Amino acid sequence: MTFEKVWKNKVKVKFGAICVYFASLADLIKMKKAAGRPKDIDDLKYLRKLKYLRHS
Repeated sequence: MTFEKVWKNKVKVKFGAICVYFASLADLIKMKKAAGRPKDIDDLKYLRKLKYLRHS
């Protein structure tokens, strides 16, 4: 996963007059899988559930 790929899929969120960019949910899931740390693996179940609920 490259920065360019993550930036292309970024999500823009506006907080007042400030725009903040976040990795897309799909890219966040990929990054968590690649990291493979126990906390990241634990986060995956919640992120996958969120992804499922968004597409239901």
